Amino acid sequence: MQIFGWRKRTSVYNPNLSALTRGFSNDPDEVAVAFHRVSLSRYGNSAISGYRVAEFNGKIYNHPLESYTIKTGPDTEAVGVSGAISVSLKDGASIYFTIHETSVSALFENRQAAEVEQFFEELAEYLRANPIYRGKAITTYRKFIDLPNISPGKVVYSDKVWKELNEHVWSLIRKPDECERVGVNLPRKILFQGLFGSGKTLAANITAKIAIENGWTAIVMPTSGPQASLALPAAVLFAGRNSPALLIIEDIELEQRDDNAYVLKNMLDAFDGLVTKWMKIMIIITTNYPDKITAAMNRPGRIDKVIKFGELDPENLKRLVLRVAGEDKFSPDISWASVVSACKDYTPAFVEGVSKNAALEYISADAKFITEKMLVDAANDLREQFENCRKGFGAYL
Repeated sequence: MQIFGWRKRTSVYNPNLSALTRGFSNDPDEVAVAFHRVSLSRYGNSAISGYRVAEFNGKIYNHPLESYTIKTGPDTEAVGVSGAISVSLKDGASIYFTIHETSVSALFENRQAAEVEQFFEELAEYLRANPIYRGKAITTYRKFIDLPNISPGKVVYSDKVWKELNEHVWSLIRKPDECERVGVNLPRKILFQGLFGSGKTLAANITAKIAIENGWTAIVMPTSGPQASLALPAAVLFAGRNSPALLIIEDIELEQRDDNAYVLKNMLDAFDGLVTKWMKIMIIITTNYPDKITAAMNRPGRIDKVIKFGELDPENLKRLVLRVAGEDKFSPDISWASVVSACKDYTPAFVEGVSKNAALEYISADAKFITEKMLVDAANDLREQFENCRKGFGAYL
């Protein structure tokens, strides 16, 4: 959290009144919760009300206190306040606050200046000590995520993909200081490119888990609607507020909308604009359609590294099949060349399906082992489904 600006002024209408405004680099929800907690602690619940706005027929009318519930974790929540707020002090005087997004303004008598400044300092300290989102897994809609308990040791990729994930993604999270010393700094943008079911999303989930374990914030941006032209820049800003942060954007080709120059410029600025250059963030984007990514994105600074997820080589295909059902369940007489041939072009998701379907036949038949025939039959049964997917998704799939 940082205080990004403040100003104090004396009213031109009443020299006995002053105003003070402070802005914070936190999320608006964090400011709303912090204000509620600090004001309750200093003044008590009965001292806080909506803003006094008018007197009519001898009665004072106030804005109602604008309070709402904010999720602060998967199973926790807190109250936040916004809008116009009146705080009654013990001497009978009042301070009038207005909360707008991430800024808080106070209108007060000059003699209350020290009290107001102490309140703002306490508010700033609360925000520093009690972030809602930093260090957690969350979507850009502020929904907390339970990351799947995936161990990298239980996942099968080609040796090249493993090497590139370790070098270009995970080392930046685990060893940021060493990376900086050799001139590799955040922000960093990585494209995960590959076939449907090739493990891009799984790799992104593993990366999110590693990020959380190393004190980062992991943020997932769901696909936005066609009218949400500022969704991606807002997601990058949210990541920057909660840095160091990992931002995951799936199906980037759906966000670029290169037929709309305004939206495309917003996206390019979000990836490589002046503000973004100083953010401690990593952005992982995924695509099934590398040919649809605009040429303006394809340079270092906007995409720093492309990791290509593809079909498995024969040895890793065998490893994945054995790992899914358990190595002890398979017959020692399997000719793996036949299984590999039956799984030609299959992505890891389909190879996993072959192993699971063969395992179900093994259970149903009360067989001693999963056999070569069971695996080949399972692969053949999935062929039509695979080809339909490939036709539906295009040549790159």
